Amino acid sequence: MDARRHRIFACAKDRAGRPASLETASHEVHAGEASFVGRVDAAVLTHACRRRRQREPGDRPSPHDVPWPVSMRTLSVAAHGRQSSMSLTADNGEEASMPRKEILDALSRYTDPFRVTDGKGFRLKDFDPGDTLGLKMDKEEAVELLQRGSEWLAMEQDILYAQDSWSLLLVFQAMDAAGKDGTIKHVMSRVNPQGCDVFSFKQPSSEELAHDFLWRYSRKVPRRGHIGIFNRSYYEEVLVVRVHQALLSAQKIPPTLIGKKVWDERLDDIDRFEEYLSRQGVIILKFYLNLSYKEQKKRFMDRLDKPNKNWKFSASDVRERRYWNDYMQAYEAAIRGTATPAAPWFVVPADNKWFTRLVVAAAIVETLEKLDLAYPKVTSEQKKDLAAAREELKAES
Repeated sequence: MDARRHRIFACAKDRAGRPASLETASHEVHAGEASFVGRVDAAVLTHACRRRRQREPGDRPSPHDVPWPVSMRTLSVAAHGRQSSMSLTADNGEEASMPRKEILDALSRYTDPFRVTDGKGFRLKDFDPGDTLGLKMDKEEAVELLQRGSEWLAMEQDILYAQDSWSLLLVFQAMDAAGKDGTIKHVMSRVNPQGCDVFSFKQPSSEELAHDFLWRYSRKVPRRGHIGIFNRSYYEEVLVVRVHQALLSAQKIPPTLIGKKVWDERLDDIDRFEEYLSRQGVIILKFYLNLSYKEQKKRFMDRLDKPNKNWKFSASDVRERRYWNDYMQAYEAAIRGTATPAAPWFVVPADNKWFTRLVVAAAIVETLEKLDLAYPKVTSEQKKDLAAAREELKAES
Protein backbone atom coordinates (compact mmCIF):
# COMPACT_ATOMS: atom_id res chain seq x y z
CA MET A 1 0.00 0.00 0.00
CA ASP A 2 1.36 3.43 -0.95
CA ALA A 3 1.68 5.32 2.35
CA ARG A 4 1.21 8.66 0.60
CA ARG A 5 -2.40 7.79 -0.11
CA HIS A 6 -3.19 8.30 3.55
CA ARG A 7 -4.12 11.95 3.87
CA ILE A 8 -5.55 13.43 7.08
CA PHE A 9 -4.80 12.91 10.78
CA ALA A 10 -3.19 9.48 10.41
CA CYS A 11 -0.84 7.24 8.47
CA ALA A 12 -0.46 3.62 7.49
CA LYS A 13 -0.50 2.25 11.03
CA ASP A 14 -2.59 3.00 14.06
CA ARG A 15 -1.29 3.34 17.61
CA ALA A 16 -1.32 -0.42 18.18
CA GLY A 17 0.67 -0.99 15.00
CA ARG A 18 -2.23 -2.45 13.02
CA PRO A 19 -2.32 -1.62 9.28
CA ALA A 20 -4.91 0.99 8.41
CA SER A 21 -7.67 -0.50 6.27
CA LEU A 22 -8.83 2.58 4.39
CA GLU A 23 -6.79 3.89 1.49
CA THR A 24 -8.51 6.91 0.03
CA ALA A 25 -11.08 9.45 1.03
CA SER A 26 -13.09 12.20 -0.53
CA HIS A 27 -14.60 14.99 1.51
CA GLU A 28 -17.34 17.28 0.24
CA VAL A 29 -19.09 19.79 2.45
CA HIS A 30 -22.03 22.03 1.56
CA ALA A 31 -23.18 24.65 4.06
CA GLY A 32 -25.66 27.25 2.86
CA GLU A 33 -24.33 28.71 -0.38
CA ALA A 34 -20.73 27.89 0.51
CA SER A 35 -19.03 24.65 -0.44
CA PHE A 36 -15.72 23.06 0.30
CA VAL A 37 -14.21 20.11 -1.51
CA GLY A 38 -11.04 18.50 -0.32
CA ARG A 39 -9.29 15.26 0.43
CA VAL A 40 -9.73 13.80 3.88
CA ASP A 41 -7.55 11.03 5.19
CA ALA A 42 -9.39 7.78 5.59
CA ALA A 43 -7.26 6.45 8.39
CA VAL A 44 -8.46 9.12 10.82
CA LEU A 45 -11.84 7.45 10.55
CA THR A 46 -10.62 3.86 10.54
CA HIS A 47 -10.97 3.58 14.29
CA ALA A 48 -14.58 4.79 14.20
CA CYS A 49 -15.51 2.76 11.11
CA ARG A 50 -14.15 -0.59 12.19
CA ARG A 51 -14.89 -0.62 15.89
CA ARG A 52 -17.79 -2.77 17.06
CA ARG A 53 -20.45 -0.70 18.78
CA GLN A 54 -21.77 -2.30 21.97
CA ARG A 55 -25.50 -2.79 21.43
CA GLU A 56 -28.23 -3.30 23.93
CA PRO A 57 -30.85 -6.02 23.32
CA GLY A 58 -33.36 -4.79 20.78
CA ASP A 59 -31.06 -2.20 19.20
CA ARG A 60 -31.28 -1.88 15.45
CA PRO A 61 -28.21 -3.23 13.60
CA SER A 62 -25.71 -0.61 12.50
CA PRO A 63 -23.46 -0.66 9.42
CA HIS A 64 -20.56 -0.08 11.81
CA ASP A 65 -21.19 -3.46 13.43
CA VAL A 66 -20.36 -5.18 10.14
CA PRO A 67 -16.67 -6.06 9.68
CA TRP A 68 -15.74 -4.22 6.48
CA PRO A 69 -13.38 -5.91 4.02
CA VAL A 70 -9.76 -4.93 4.55
CA SER A 71 -9.67 -4.07 0.86
CA MET A 72 -12.29 -1.32 1.19
CA ARG A 73 -11.05 1.61 -0.88
CA THR A 74 -13.51 4.45 -0.96
CA LEU A 75 -14.85 6.70 1.76
CA SER A 76 -16.76 9.87 0.99
CA VAL A 77 -17.97 12.50 3.41
CA ALA A 78 -20.96 14.74 2.75
CA ALA A 79 -22.19 17.37 5.20
CA HIS A 80 -25.33 19.31 4.36
CA GLY A 81 -25.75 22.29 6.65
CA ARG A 82 -24.64 20.87 9.98
CA GLN A 83 -26.22 17.42 9.53
CA SER A 84 -23.08 15.56 8.56
CA SER A 85 -22.96 11.99 7.38
CA MET A 86 -20.42 9.77 5.69
CA SER A 87 -20.98 7.37 2.85
CA LEU A 88 -18.81 4.26 2.92
CA THR A 89 -18.42 2.24 -0.28
CA ALA A 90 -16.69 -1.13 -0.23
CA ASP A 91 -15.24 -2.97 -3.23
CA ASN A 92 -18.41 -4.99 -3.52
CA GLY A 93 -20.48 -1.81 -3.93
CA GLU A 94 -22.14 -1.91 -0.51
CA GLU A 95 -22.72 1.45 1.12
CA ALA A 96 -23.28 2.62 4.68
CA SER A 97 -23.37 6.01 6.30
CA MET A 98 -21.32 7.39 9.19
CA PRO A 99 -23.05 10.02 11.35
CA ARG A 100 -21.40 13.28 12.27
CA LYS A 101 -20.75 11.96 15.77
CA GLU A 102 -18.37 9.41 14.31
CA ILE A 103 -16.35 12.20 12.71
CA LEU A 104 -16.01 13.90 16.08
CA ASP A 105 -15.12 10.59 17.74
CA ALA A 106 -12.35 10.15 15.18
CA LEU A 107 -11.00 13.66 15.80
CA SER A 108 -11.06 13.12 19.56
CA ARG A 109 -8.63 10.27 19.12
CA TYR A 110 -5.99 12.90 18.40
CA THR A 111 -7.01 15.43 21.03
CA ASP A 112 -8.20 13.51 24.10
CA PRO A 113 -4.74 12.16 25.07
CA PHE A 114 -3.44 15.72 25.42
CA ARG A 115 -6.50 17.53 26.77
CA VAL A 116 -6.46 18.63 30.43
CA THR A 117 -9.80 19.79 31.86
CA ASP A 118 -9.08 19.17 35.54
CA GLY A 119 -5.75 20.29 36.90
CA LYS A 120 -5.97 18.28 40.10
CA GLY A 121 -3.02 15.91 40.16
CA PHE A 122 -1.62 17.19 36.85
CA ARG A 123 2.05 16.38 36.30
CA LEU A 124 3.98 17.60 33.31
CA LYS A 125 6.27 14.56 33.41
CA ASP A 126 3.29 12.37 32.51
CA PHE A 127 3.31 13.89 29.00
CA ASP A 128 5.98 12.81 26.52
CA PRO A 129 7.26 15.67 24.29
CA GLY A 130 8.10 13.10 21.59
CA ASP A 131 4.73 11.34 21.53
CA THR A 132 3.10 10.86 18.10
CA LEU A 133 0.44 8.30 19.13
CA GLY A 134 2.40 5.71 17.19
CA LEU A 135 2.04 7.54 13.87
CA LYS A 136 4.84 7.66 11.33
CA MET A 137 4.79 10.19 8.54
CA ASP A 138 7.21 11.83 6.13
CA LYS A 139 7.33 15.58 5.57
CA GLU A 140 5.37 15.46 2.31
CA GLU A 141 2.50 13.58 3.91
CA ALA A 142 2.43 15.87 6.93
CA VAL A 143 2.30 19.02 4.79
CA GLU A 144 -0.60 17.74 2.70
CA LEU A 145 -2.38 16.44 5.77
CA LEU A 146 -2.15 19.78 7.54
CA GLN A 147 -3.30 21.59 4.41
CA ARG A 148 -6.54 19.58 4.41
CA GLY A 149 -7.10 20.25 8.08
CA SER A 150 -6.56 23.96 7.47
CA GLU A 151 -9.14 23.90 4.67
CA TRP A 152 -11.65 22.32 7.04
CA LEU A 153 -10.85 24.99 9.62
CA ALA A 154 -11.35 27.72 7.02
CA MET A 155 -14.83 26.41 6.28
CA GLU A 156 -15.73 26.44 9.96
CA GLN A 157 -14.35 29.96 10.37
CA ASP A 158 -16.49 31.21 7.50
CA ILE A 159 -19.63 30.07 9.31
CA LEU A 160 -18.36 31.39 12.66
CA TYR A 161 -17.88 34.81 11.04
CA ALA A 162 -21.28 34.77 9.36
CA GLN A 163 -23.12 33.67 12.49
CA ASP A 164 -21.52 36.51 14.48
CA SER A 165 -22.31 35.01 17.88
CA TRP A 166 -19.44 32.92 19.26
CA SER A 167 -15.78 33.92 19.24
CA LEU A 168 -12.68 31.76 19.62
CA LEU A 169 -9.57 32.59 21.66
CA LEU A 170 -6.48 30.46 21.03
CA VAL A 171 -3.72 30.80 23.63
CA PHE A 172 -0.22 29.56 22.80
CA GLN A 173 2.46 29.14 25.45
CA ALA A 174 5.80 27.39 25.20
CA MET A 175 9.50 27.57 25.84
CA ASP A 176 11.70 29.22 23.19
CA ALA A 177 12.04 27.27 19.91
CA ALA A 178 8.99 25.10 20.63
CA GLY A 179 7.36 26.22 17.38
CA LYS A 180 4.58 28.62 18.37
CA ASP A 181 5.07 30.90 15.35
CA GLY A 182 5.29 28.01 12.90
CA THR A 183 2.26 26.28 14.34
CA ILE A 184 0.16 29.43 14.09
CA LYS A 185 1.41 30.09 10.56
CA HIS A 186 0.69 26.61 9.20
CA VAL A 187 -2.51 25.74 11.05
CA MET A 188 -4.15 29.08 10.28
CA SER A 189 -2.82 29.33 6.72
CA ARG A 190 -6.26 29.07 5.06
CA VAL A 191 -8.17 31.25 7.52
CA ASN A 192 -9.64 34.53 6.25
CA PRO A 193 -7.49 37.28 7.82
CA GLN A 194 -10.52 39.57 8.06
CA GLY A 195 -11.89 37.35 10.80
CA CYS A 196 -8.66 36.51 12.63
CA ASP A 197 -6.28 38.60 14.74
CA VAL A 198 -2.89 37.57 16.12
CA PHE A 199 -1.34 39.32 19.10
CA SER A 200 2.22 38.70 20.25
CA PHE A 201 2.63 40.15 23.73
CA LYS A 202 6.14 41.40 24.35
CA GLN A 203 7.49 43.31 27.35
CA PRO A 204 4.75 45.57 28.74
CA SER A 205 4.84 49.30 28.01
CA SER A 206 4.80 51.97 30.71
CA GLU A 207 1.09 52.47 30.07
CA GLU A 208 0.40 48.76 30.43
CA LEU A 209 2.42 48.60 33.65
CA ALA A 210 0.24 51.37 35.04
CA HIS A 211 -2.82 49.07 34.86
CA ASP A 212 -3.76 45.71 36.36
CA PHE A 213 -1.93 42.72 34.89
CA LEU A 214 -4.93 41.54 32.84
CA TRP A 215 -5.70 44.94 31.32
CA ARG A 216 -3.62 44.74 28.15
CA TYR A 217 -4.88 41.24 27.39
CA SER A 218 -8.56 41.90 28.02
CA ARG A 219 -8.49 44.68 25.41
CA LYS A 220 -7.52 42.13 22.72
CA VAL A 221 -10.17 39.49 23.38
CA PRO A 222 -11.74 38.61 20.00
CA ARG A 223 -15.07 40.16 19.05
CA ARG A 224 -18.02 37.93 18.15
CA GLY A 225 -17.53 35.96 14.99
CA HIS A 226 -13.74 36.33 15.15
CA ILE A 227 -10.78 34.17 16.06
CA GLY A 228 -8.18 35.73 18.33
CA ILE A 229 -4.70 34.25 18.76
CA PHE A 230 -2.50 35.10 21.73
CA ASN A 231 1.11 34.25 20.93
CA ARG A 232 2.10 34.29 24.59
CA SER A 233 -0.56 35.67 26.86
CA TYR A 234 -1.62 36.65 30.34
CA TYR A 235 0.00 33.39 31.47
CA GLU A 236 3.34 35.17 31.18
CA GLU A 237 2.28 36.91 34.41
CA VAL A 238 2.53 33.57 36.25
CA LEU A 239 5.44 32.20 34.22
CA VAL A 240 8.25 34.62 33.37
CA VAL A 241 7.21 37.00 36.15
CA ARG A 242 7.20 34.10 38.59
CA VAL A 243 10.62 32.87 37.48
CA HIS A 244 12.04 36.41 37.47
CA GLN A 245 10.22 37.94 40.41
CA ALA A 246 12.07 41.25 40.10
CA LEU A 247 9.63 41.97 37.25
CA LEU A 248 6.81 42.09 39.76
CA SER A 249 8.14 45.28 41.36
CA ALA A 250 7.86 47.09 38.01
CA GLN A 251 4.09 46.58 38.09
CA LYS A 252 3.69 49.14 40.88
CA ILE A 253 1.44 46.92 42.97
CA PRO A 254 1.13 48.09 46.60
CA PRO A 255 3.63 46.02 48.62
CA THR A 256 0.97 45.03 51.15
CA LEU A 257 -0.86 43.15 48.38
CA ILE A 258 2.13 41.00 47.42
CA GLY A 259 2.21 38.07 49.80
CA LYS A 260 3.25 34.44 49.77
CA LYS A 261 0.08 33.47 47.92
CA VAL A 262 0.43 36.03 45.14
CA TRP A 263 0.88 33.36 42.44
CA ASP A 264 -2.10 31.33 43.61
CA GLU A 265 -4.12 34.55 43.68
CA ARG A 266 -3.07 35.40 40.13
CA LEU A 267 -4.04 31.94 38.94
CA ASP A 268 -7.42 32.40 40.61
CA ASP A 269 -7.80 35.74 38.84
CA ILE A 270 -7.00 34.13 35.47
CA ASP A 271 -9.39 31.27 36.18
CA ARG A 272 -12.23 33.70 36.96
CA PHE A 273 -11.34 35.84 33.93
CA GLU A 274 -11.62 32.82 31.63
CA GLU A 275 -14.84 31.72 33.32
CA TYR A 276 -16.30 35.17 32.68
CA LEU A 277 -15.25 35.11 29.01
CA SER A 278 -16.73 31.66 28.49
CA ARG A 279 -20.08 32.89 29.83
CA GLN A 280 -19.99 35.66 27.23
CA GLY A 281 -19.57 33.25 24.32
CA VAL A 282 -15.78 33.24 24.05
CA ILE A 283 -14.49 29.71 23.45
CA ILE A 284 -11.01 29.35 24.95
CA LEU A 285 -8.44 26.76 23.89
CA LYS A 286 -5.01 26.86 25.50
CA PHE A 287 -2.01 25.09 23.97
CA TYR A 288 1.21 24.38 25.80
CA LEU A 289 3.71 23.17 23.21
CA ASN A 290 5.62 20.63 25.25
CA LEU A 291 9.23 20.75 24.04
CA SER A 292 11.99 18.63 25.57
CA TYR A 293 15.20 20.09 26.94
CA LYS A 294 17.21 18.03 24.45
CA GLU A 295 15.17 19.12 21.42
CA GLN A 296 15.42 22.77 22.41
CA LYS A 297 19.21 22.54 22.34
CA LYS A 298 19.05 20.88 18.92
CA ARG A 299 16.90 23.70 17.53
CA PHE A 300 19.11 26.38 19.06
CA MET A 301 22.17 24.80 17.44
CA ASP A 302 20.33 24.67 14.13
CA ARG A 303 19.64 28.40 14.36
CA LEU A 304 23.30 29.06 15.10
CA ASP A 305 24.64 26.77 12.37
CA LYS A 306 22.44 28.04 9.51
CA PRO A 307 23.00 31.68 8.48
CA ASN A 308 19.44 32.07 7.24
CA LYS A 309 18.22 31.19 10.73
CA ASN A 310 20.62 33.35 12.74
CA TRP A 311 18.01 36.08 13.02
CA LYS A 312 15.81 33.75 15.05
CA PHE A 313 18.41 33.38 17.79
CA SER A 314 18.83 35.69 20.75
CA ALA A 315 21.42 35.53 23.50
CA SER A 316 18.53 35.73 25.97
CA ASP A 317 17.35 32.32 24.71
CA VAL A 318 20.35 30.63 26.30
CA ARG A 319 20.01 32.68 29.48
CA GLU A 320 16.39 31.62 29.88
CA ARG A 321 17.35 28.01 29.26
CA ARG A 322 19.29 28.09 32.55
CA TYR A 323 15.94 28.43 34.33
CA TRP A 324 14.40 25.40 32.62
CA ASN A 325 13.40 23.61 35.83
CA ASP A 326 11.88 26.77 37.28
CA TYR A 327 9.82 27.24 34.14
CA MET A 328 8.63 23.62 34.21
CA GLN A 329 7.42 24.09 37.78
CA ALA A 330 5.68 27.34 36.81
CA TYR A 331 3.97 25.73 33.81
CA GLU A 332 2.84 22.79 35.88
CA ALA A 333 1.35 25.10 38.51
CA ALA A 334 -0.37 27.22 35.83
CA ILE A 335 -1.98 24.25 34.10
CA ARG A 336 -2.92 22.67 37.40
CA GLY A 337 -4.58 25.87 38.58
CA THR A 338 -6.48 26.85 35.42
CA ALA A 339 -7.45 23.72 33.49
CA THR A 340 -11.24 23.56 33.29
CA PRO A 341 -13.82 22.08 30.89
CA ALA A 342 -14.67 25.62 29.71
CA ALA A 343 -11.01 26.56 29.13
CA PRO A 344 -9.02 23.36 28.63
CA TRP A 345 -5.30 23.05 28.22
CA PHE A 346 -3.77 20.88 25.50
CA VAL A 347 -0.29 19.68 26.44
CA VAL A 348 0.84 19.11 22.86
CA PRO A 349 4.01 17.11 22.12
CA ALA A 350 6.37 19.54 20.38
CA ASP A 351 9.47 17.52 19.51
CA ASN A 352 7.93 16.65 16.12
CA LYS A 353 6.58 19.79 14.47
CA TRP A 354 4.31 17.96 12.04
CA PHE A 355 2.51 16.20 14.88
CA THR A 356 2.25 19.39 16.95
CA ARG A 357 0.46 21.13 14.10
CA LEU A 358 -1.90 18.23 13.43
CA VAL A 359 -3.00 18.03 17.07
CA VAL A 360 -3.60 21.78 17.26
CA ALA A 361 -5.59 21.71 14.00
CA ALA A 362 -7.65 18.75 15.17
CA ALA A 363 -8.44 20.43 18.50
CA ILE A 364 -9.64 23.63 16.82
CA VAL A 365 -11.73 21.85 14.18
CA GLU A 366 -13.25 19.53 16.78
CA THR A 367 -14.21 22.48 18.99
CA LEU A 368 -15.85 24.44 16.17
CA GLU A 369 -17.69 21.34 14.94
CA LYS A 370 -19.17 20.82 18.40
CA LEU A 371 -20.62 24.34 18.34
CA ASP A 372 -22.95 23.12 15.57
CA LEU A 373 -22.52 26.40 13.71
CA ALA A 374 -24.86 27.37 10.88
CA TYR A 375 -25.20 30.22 8.43
CA PRO A 376 -27.86 32.76 9.44
CA LYS A 377 -31.32 31.99 8.09
CA VAL A 378 -32.83 34.54 5.75
CA THR A 379 -36.13 35.97 7.04
CA SER A 380 -39.18 36.38 4.87
CA GLU A 381 -38.63 40.15 4.83
CA GLN A 382 -35.05 39.71 3.74
CA LYS A 383 -36.17 37.34 0.98
CA LYS A 384 -38.51 40.03 -0.32
CA ASP A 385 -35.62 42.51 -0.34
CA LEU A 386 -33.44 40.02 -2.20
CA ALA A 387 -36.15 39.44 -4.77
CA ALA A 388 -36.61 43.17 -5.24
CA ALA A 389 -32.88 43.67 -5.69
CA ARG A 390 -32.78 40.87 -8.25
CA GLU A 391 -35.58 42.46 -10.28
CA GLU A 392 -33.92 45.87 -10.15
CA LEU A 393 -30.63 44.43 -11.43
CA LYS A 394 -32.42 42.57 -14.21
CA ALA A 395 -34.21 45.77 -15.26
CA GLU A 396 -30.87 47.51 -15.82
CA SER A 397 -30.19 45.45 -18.93
